[in-house]
Amino acid sequence: MQHAGNYKALVSDKNQIIFVIKNQQKAPKEPFMVYDGGKHALLHRRKGEPILLDYLHEEIARLLKGAEEALIIEMYPDRDEVQYDYIVKIKHT
Repeated sequence: MQHAGNYKALVSDKNQIIFVIKNQQKAPKEPFMVYDGGKHALLHRRKGEPILLDYLHEEIARLLKGAEEALIIEMYPDRDEVQYDYIVKIKHT
């Protein structure tokens, strides 16, 4: 399992949850997120490639509990450029 490390979690003015993470080599394929109601979430961007989003801020965790989807933005770490952006469905466990 990969650790997201230095990611950002934001909330839009329409209460959409946004995660900004470092880009990955391959394009996402059938991505989804698993959330158990705690301080961690798993982003499955491709089969067999889970990324741990840990130590969620309490406001993000609260919003995730009722959310059906989130926006993922993958940024190049060495420049301010988006490589991928996509919506993921959230599976609650």
